[in-house]
Amino acid sequence: MAESSWGSISWVTDRKTKPSNDFPNRSSLCFYWCNGKPLHRTDVPQIYSDLAKTEFISIYSTTQPWDDFADSLAYFLMNQKLGTTYSLDTQQGGSYDIMSKLMSPLFAKKYKYLENFLKKSDIVYP
Repeated sequence: MAESSWGSISWVTDRKTKPSNDFPNRSSLCFYWCNGKPLHRTDVPQIYSDLAKTEFISIYSTTQPWDDFADSLAYFLMNQKLGTTYSLDTQQGGSYDIMSKLMSPLFAKKYKYLENFLKKSDIVYP
């Protein structure tokens, strides 16, 4: 990852997280082509407990740097522009508050990156 890039905050390569952001079952998370192998429902509370200890905002953001950026930016803007609250209920007695994570010390580097990114005047797409 290029130094001072978004990816360099949490990633070693486009598929490998920094060791402090890896957790059991992260590599088995599947969102689109799961080949009939979805996570078992009983794994969900532990996955969210593990996620809470990382710099990632959501389970989806753990898949690759581009999804990490997209999900992080989406929740950042939901908070900044809409004042949205967002908390997930695991349906097994646990919950995960994404907006609390957004404001947490673990997410501080990414929060600052997003603030600075959105202040740029030279952003063009595509």
